[in-house]
Order: sequence, then structure tokens, then C-alpha cells
Amino acid sequence: MKTIISCLVVGITAALWTPAAAGRIVSVPSTEARTIALAMIAAKAGDTVLVAGGTYLGEIMVKADVVLKSASLLGAALDGGGKGTVVTLGGNATLCGFQIRNGTIGISSKSGGNAILMCRVTGNRESGILCVGNIPSIQDNVIVFNGGSGIQGWNLSSTSAAINRNTIAFNMNNGISLGGNSLVVLESNIIAFNQNEAVKIVENVRTSMANNDFFKNGRTPSAQPSKNYSLDPHFTAPRGKLDFSLAADSPLKSLISSINSEIGAHFSY
Repeated sequence: MKTIISCLVVGITAALWTPAAAGRIVSVPSTEARTIALAMIAAKAGDTVLVAGGTYLGEIMVKADVVLKSASLLGAALDGGGKGTVVTLGGNATLCGFQIRNGTIGISSKSGGNAILMCRVTGNRESGILCVGNIPSIQDNVIVFNGGSGIQGWNLSSTSAAINRNTIAFNMNNGISLGGNSLVVLESNIIAFNQNEAVKIVENVRTSMANNDFFKNGRTPSAQPSKNYSLDPHFTAPRGKLDFSLAADSPLKSLISSINSEIGAHFSY
């Protein structure tokens, strides 16, 4: 049994899934847990590991049914030190509000029920997010400047999955690449400036796409449905500052106003 609770990060609210039983907060660093790894040992199903600002090196395993959350939006960075998978999610685990960077893979998710919310996933040598079997809920993330695809899904077999309101840009392979047998809903994403395809689909993956902005990728979906767009997002300062907010003159701003729906990651930098 699951319920929706709110994840508050610097005044921004997003829905995230967590077990219904009220859990406790394990803070990092604290006398109970100096490191994230020690906090995961202490945490039980339904608990939240709340991480103070700073850079945390090494590979992180998020226990099943545990929320790992930055105390401030993008204030905590999980850094792979140039190798390995930075974050691996157990089943029904949630990752919220972190910078995920400098690994071989940014985030790996192989179990059902996971969620990745309001993170910036950047500078990983291969995929930003790698999903095998199941796609987690991927919402309000900035997934940029990775050496492979922004999101890579293999052997997908879930009945449905959602990738909503993300900014996926400047990745060296595809924006999103999906293979297997699954239904994937892609809504309100900005997928721009990726070297190869905006969305690459192989095998028996079915997609439902609406309110996405596809711009200057190596290739845009040839059978792009109606109610998707191709507008220059005009990011504020994508290189150097990694600020992917929309500039004042972005044509997406008037579009968002007309359709009354956000497009791309929506949080304050």
C-alpha cells in the first residue's frame, strides 16, 4: 500500500511515492550517521535519509522503501569520482533534490516502484539514468551533458511508466532510448540538442507523447504525434552555470501560458 506525500525542497512541492507507514528522519551528517552509507544501515522501510549540503564521494545504494532527499534543492552533490554507478535504487526507493555527477552511470534503477525527482544528472561518462526491467517515475529532473543517453531503458517489461516534465539536453547519444516491451508515457519534457535521436524506440516499446518540445536533436521522432512542439527553449545559461531555466525571450514561455501546462523541469535555480 502506497500513499502520496509531499517532498518540500526550497519551497518546491512534488508528489513522491513512499510506503504509507509514517517513518522517521535520519539526518546526515549526525551523531547517528556521519555518512549516507551509515544512514542507510540505520534506516528502515518508510524512513527518509535527509542529507545536508556538500559533496559526497563514492557509490550510494538507496535501500528499498527508503527516501534519500537533499535538505536543499541541489545543495547536496553525489559524486562518483569518475567511475562506477553513483546511485543505485532499491525497490520503491525515492531520490529527491540532488546533483548526481561524475560517474560511469549516474543513476541505476532495476526494481519497480522507484522515483527520481528534481535532480540534476550531469557529467557521467555513459548514461545519466539507466533503467533495466522497470522505468521509475522520472519527474522534474535536468539530465544534461552525459556521455551516453540521458535516459537509457533496457529489457523493459512494466505495464506502464511515466517520464514527465524533465529537461534532457546536450547528451552525447540519445535524449531517451528505450527497448523491451512496455508502455511509456512521455509528457511535457524538453528534449533538445542531444547528439543522436530525441527518442529512440526499439523492440516492442509503445509510447504516448504529448506536450514535449523536441529541438535540434540529431533526429526527432519521425512519427511525432500532434500536440508536440519544436521550439528553441532558450535556456538561461546552460553551459558553465548549468542553468536550464527558460530565458525571458523563450518561445516556450508563451506556449506554456497558452496550454496552461509546464514543459521541462520546473524549479528555481
